[in-house]
Amino acid sequence: MDPPLHHRHLLYHTNDPPTETEAISARHEMHELQRELSQINKEIASSSSPSHALLASQEGVKDAIKAYKGLLSPLRQFPTEMLSLIFINCLPKSPFSYSNTQSPIILEYVCRRWKDVCRSTPALW
Repeated sequence: MDPPLHHRHLLYHTNDPPTETEAISARHEMHELQRELSQINKEIASSSSPSHALLASQEGVKDAIKAYKGLLSPLRQFPTEMLSLIFINCLPKSPFSYSNTQSPIILEYVCRRWKDVCRSTPALW
């Protein structure tokens, strides 16, 4: 059974990992979209002047596939403790060389989860 649409929409805008059921559903939907994209690409290739609607459809399907790939990214399953260790290893060698373009500040701008990890890792500050 597919998760409710609003729940899937929320998953796209967080970095929470999908449940196993959600991941299975997302993989299935992504495969369907990839088939659809393949068909659209064939239509575009066979047309001397593809319509604006067809090109827009192609872009929409590409965007949806990209969203599913993000949803299924292994990084979503990555343990917080491992992220903390990686972030600590990103620190500048000199403790007095912090800037807005170096970790941990720059890491906070990646996503909400990374911001939470940065702020909950005392060794970064």
